[in-house]
Amino acid sequence: MALRIEFTANVNKAGYEWREGPPRDGTPKSWKSDFYLYAREPLETEERRPFADDPALFRNMAAMQCTKDRIAGFVGEHGNLHAQIQPVSLSDWDEFLWSLRSLVTIWDCVHERDTTGLANYFTVTPDGRVQNPDTYDGHPVRAEYAWSNWKLDRNVVDGELITVAHDYVLRAINSVLMLQPLSLEESHAAYGFYMYPPHLSEAVWYQFALAIIEGAEYHRCFSCDKVFERGPNANRKSRLYCSDSCRVKAHRVRVNQAREMRKNGKSLRQIAAEFQTDMQTVKRWVNDKGK
Repeated sequence: MALRIEFTANVNKAGYEWREGPPRDGTPKSWKSDFYLYAREPLETEERRPFADDPALFRNMAAMQCTKDRIAGFVGEHGNLHAQIQPVSLSDWDEFLWSLRSLVTIWDCVHERDTTGLANYFTVTPDGRVQNPDTYDGHPVRAEYAWSNWKLDRNVVDGELITVAHDYVLRAINSVLMLQPLSLEESHAAYGFYMYPPHLSEAVWYQFALAIIEGAEYHRCFSCDKVFERGPNANRKSRLYCSDSCRVKAHRVRVNQAREMRKNGKSLRQIAAEFQTDMQTVKRWVNDKGK
């Protein structure tokens, strides 16, 4: 049975601009002011489908640095976090990305059974009490649903800590999913569940949940460093690059590097060894019949 996310963002054609303003309730105490991203005049929007464009959007968002330029560029491409046109603060983005990054990292540690990595997010007291030491300006990730001070019946061992972390992530994601109902619909003569999150901030957690259900695999593009979902039938080249354009770009870089090495006196054999390819390929790259 299909399970799909249907989300459309309205992006302002004229772009966005930051304006300094007073702190909001959630602004970190160390910030003297906050910044708010406003849509520029004239207000005219176009629809975008961010999750159709990027099946690994939640992971790429988790890797984002929360700078004004990066956030403004993202919003201009994929839409704003909560409101479509109304301003959203930089601290709101900062807290959201911190929460998403923390939970994605915790889930990866669970998947890899990395108890050392989990120690950055959970501690266990001598009496077996689990605590979450990782906080954003004094409160833990998705604090209202955290299992801080959860009492275990016996001392926590590594396997139990992984279970605690596993359930912690599911509990945090479910806190969002439970707010939006599923819709049973027919599409192309097949039935499936459809989810219609109202904002990007909710839709991201839906995509995270689907990735967990489907056991999706993600890899980082060798060319642009973007995270992409790799299908089970992917060939070698599609495992390395997120798109054909990145594959072509990486090939051009290799060719230019090979030509530069040849100009500097490297032999074809040395160049082939450097790029782990054969000499015939290197000859084509440098257009050279030598050795």
